[in-house]
Amino acid sequence: DGSHDVFESPRERGDVARRHQRGVATGGSGGRAGGSGGTGGGSSGGRDSGGPYAGAGRQGGGPGAGGSAGGGLGKATAGAVAGATAATGSGPRRQARMLAAVPGFVVGVLVLVVVGVAVGWPVAAGPALAAGVVVGIATWWRAPAAILRSLGARPADEDHWPRPFGIVDGLCATMGLSPPDLWLVEDESANAMAVGTRPGSSVLVVTTGLVQRLDPVQLEGVLAHELTHMKHGDVAVGTVAAAVVLPLAGMIDPGGVVHHLRGRGTELLTDRRAVGVTRYPPALRSALAIMVGSGSEPAAAAVAGPHRPPSSEPAGTAHPGAAHASSSDGVGTAPGGASGLAATAAGRATRWLWTVALGPSPQGPALTGELDAPEVRMAALDEL
Repeated sequence: DGSHDVFESPRERGDVARRHQRGVATGGSGGRAGGSGGTGGGSSGGRDSGGPYAGAGRQGGGPGAGGSAGGGLGKATAGAVAGATAATGSGPRRQARMLAAVPGFVVGVLVLVVVGVAVGWPVAAGPALAAGVVVGIATWWRAPAAILRSLGARPADEDHWPRPFGIVDGLCATMGLSPPDLWLVEDESANAMAVGTRPGSSVLVVTTGLVQRLDPVQLEGVLAHELTHMKHGDVAVGTVAAAVVLPLAGMIDPGGVVHHLRGRGTELLTDRRAVGVTRYPPALRSALAIMVGSGSEPAAAAVAGPHRPPSSEPAGTAHPGAAHASSSDGVGTAPGGASGLAATAAGRATRWLWTVALGPSPQGPALTGELDAPEVRMAALDEL
């Protein structure tokens, strides 16, 4: 049939086979290195074979499946790519587990000393190890519940709050996520956060003020921001860090420690990823302006001016953002200012887990190097 005319001798057949194997390996490594770009890498590797399997990498049909070039050998490559994709966020989760082990280590040392002095050091090793392991595991599993309880959060009723549920369902369908549980904190400030330690078990927390003050497009931008945290696996570190320092938050302000452990610049990066989902940076930008609660004219103009998306509400309907900007009863203060959330132990421990950090925003020289400051993030969104 002419399909074997290129094989003029057994030696040439061997040369072509070796080139084909190198092409498959190239495609596989391209898929692993490029993630979603693996399709291009795999198809390119398949073409390098020069044989009848050239271009077979395109048969994968999905991101990272390009390493499937070359028939049966491609299945192993596709499996490796899928494993690499599934490992996204494994680094932050590993760091979160190490943080959860800190209380266990402290408790283990205390048990070792107490039992060792009272009974004997050889006997103390077993109870100390057992106590440390139990406390470490309990910290990991109970961290989200401890934060939710300290904030006074409660599960949201979809019948009473249909708007955030509908927006979350639509965003999750777009982002390939399972819809998380939605919890509410009764608070006039507009804010949101995500807590959780395991994939698929995260909880999305919103304040009642967030739902009441933002229009649907702005609310979508904020919720996309928090769902992006979940998708990229950086929720666990902040959750465990806040839970570990929560008992000390009544005596000290541990917010800076949590911020450092979670990673400075995380919020700025998550903004860029979130607007890649919504495709409308002005919505998140104007939402941040409302959440900061600035009563200045520039902030009010940012909410009601060119960043304001077209409204589909009936004429005469009061816009929540406009009401916030024009309020003079103290509601327009920084998040937590009117409600006192930032002054609580839970607020201090979780300060940097919220979409906009609780408490006063950094100003002047304090803005230098603070990539997660709302002003810096809004300026970055203006450039998109």
